[in-house]
This record gives sequence, C-alpha cells and structure tokens, in this order.
Amino acid sequence: MELDEAEEYAAFHLEWDSEPALSSGKQEWLLRYARAVDANGVSPGAEEYVETYTFSSLNAATLLGWQWKLAAAVELHQNDEDEIWEHCKAMVDHWSGIVGGSAIGGTSLDDSGSFALPTIPVF
Repeated sequence: MELDEAEEYAAFHLEWDSEPALSSGKQEWLLRYARAVDANGVSPGAEEYVETYTFSSLNAATLLGWQWKLAAAVELHQNDEDEIWEHCKAMVDHWSGIVGGSAIGGTSLDDSGSFALPTIPVF
C-alpha cells in the first residue's frame, strides 16, 4: 500500500489527536518504522527501494504507537484518574495480540542501507 493509505490507517487506529496525542514528529517516525520490504525484496533505505507498507508492518508500528501513548498517559495522569491510561493499556494489549511475535521489519534508524531479514515474507 502507498503512503497516503498507510497514513490514514495509522491515524485511524492510533487516534493521532486523542489524548495523549502523538506529535507530528512521532507520527513521521511511526510511518518510517512501518515501511516494509518492497515487492522486489529491497529493504527500506536501500538503493532502489520502493516505499511499501503492509498491514503487518502497520500493525507493528501501531503497537509501538500505543506503547508510546501509554507511556505518555502514565506521565500525564500519574496522580489523576486513570481512564486514559486504562484505554491506552487496553490498546497495547489489543495490538500485542494482533502483532504476535512480529517485529517492525526492514527499517533502520539511520537508513544506512539494506540488511538481511529472516525468510519471512512481509509483503
């Protein structure tokens, strides 16, 4: 799937703007983390990579986003009501069940190039 559809998927499932909101910087990082190995087997950041997103890669990024929101909720409501924390924790649990043992695949923090992945297709 392409970037605009991936962004819409992430925004919907992560509730970008609901408290605790994810900054635009964190939104961008999550979308970078959600990039998957392309149809030609090229990893993100490598030469000739075609920007690609899959439901599996987006689900793994969604789990990470909810973990970030959970951490923010704990800070925001440390001595306050815990409804937001409970919601974020429930979403972390939910997405953990969807993602299972998957990892955010094919991305690197510095985009220095391609690297080998296990023989588990993600596209």
